[in-house]
Amino acid sequence: MDMNVLFPLMMVTLTMASPPGRFDGMVGDTHGWYGVDNDIVEDRDRVRKGCGGKAADVYFIFDTAIDVNSILLDQQKEYASNLAKVFYYGQGTSRIGAISYGESVQLAEPLTGNPSLFSIFKSIPQVGGYRSYVQVLDFLRRKAFASNVARKSVGHVAILFTSGSSVHPDVSALQARLAQESGIYLYVVGFGKNTDKGEMTTIASKPASQFLFMSHDYSIADALVELLGIHICDIQIYPPVQGIEKGCIAFRPVDLIISMDQASIGVQNTGRILNFVATLTDEMDNSDSKININIVAGRNINFGDLSKEFENVDDFTSKMNSITIPDYSDVLRRARRQFSRGRFGVQKTLLIFVDENVEINKRSLIEAKRNKFSKIDTYVVAIGEHLDDISLNILASGPDDQHLIRVSNYDELLELKNWTLKRLCRGW
Repeated sequence: MDMNVLFPLMMVTLTMASPPGRFDGMVGDTHGWYGVDNDIVEDRDRVRKGCGGKAADVYFIFDTAIDVNSILLDQQKEYASNLAKVFYYGQGTSRIGAISYGESVQLAEPLTGNPSLFSIFKSIPQVGGYRSYVQVLDFLRRKAFASNVARKSVGHVAILFTSGSSVHPDVSALQARLAQESGIYLYVVGFGKNTDKGEMTTIASKPASQFLFMSHDYSIADALVELLGIHICDIQIYPPVQGIEKGCIAFRPVDLIISMDQASIGVQNTGRILNFVATLTDEMDNSDSKININIVAGRNINFGDLSKEFENVDDFTSKMNSITIPDYSDVLRRARRQFSRGRFGVQKTLLIFVDENVEINKRSLIEAKRNKFSKIDTYVVAIGEHLDDISLNILASGPDDQHLIRVSNYDELLELKNWTLKRLCRGW
């Protein structure tokens, strides 16, 4: 999705009467935000701290991961305090908030137009843990800029500070794309010597020359603040465009089940699958509420009383022998039962994810055949190079080129988005 569709950019010239790094000489309202013929332009005081009174909801996002010391954090705070002065807070225009992130995310201050917010930069909570762009980008899209939090008709801007690389950079790139497609402008500012410019480039909005800034030499911080402030002011705000065309339209009611055995696949790979699924569902046009979706995952092992208290050896052994270990057949069987609880007479589509750690035994193949008999249209995404072809074709409803989607590894999964979506939605 082209970000310029949502928020077209208009470049302007800012008149400077002061040395670089100072904002006192900026001419207010250079965009004519209040209208050329509006008397208020002549009567009101000139906004001399930049941004010309354009409306925007802005979050400053502080890196407080485990490797961020007090010096780096203080530099982020000082940078934020200087940059916050660029915005104009009068007449309900700009609002700013603060977020802290590490291995998780904390909202330090919700959006507000009160300039006293600057004081909260002095007490940003330290989250700690390993740096996760995935967590903070997802938080921005789902919570920080949610429709009941941020204003829909203004610019959505996130200024992300970072002092190092993150975990799961491949998933970070996906989350950044989703955030940008939702209408968020992502600015990235690097602090210290451990930043990964390549990863930062994948996160920042495009072009990177306007949204990505490195600052190893903090003596140029004032000039960088000025430059970033100008770019923020360059955004010409328009309400989000409605009616963006989706890649998948259902012409009849569809019940879709996403299925995976997370116990066999593992937590990290399950997360990658879920992010991939999010890219698919984001392209599904459900304006007429024809598509319903459900997830059926593998069951965890039930240890019963063994996990509650100590047992003597004989009782422990007896109870251990009675524990049932679910296999993949259980996942396929429960998917079929879930469809029976869905809508009557609709298209039933099952999207299965398997990799080389999933054991497709004889019981699983029997359940797959029962699913076919129940007229469940089954698509299989097979991840890995050593999966059994015969078993995969029994799981899938049709031939390889239609219902079986192969990929060598999880890193290549996102490349199959359009191919998967085309085949999945073809019969809807």
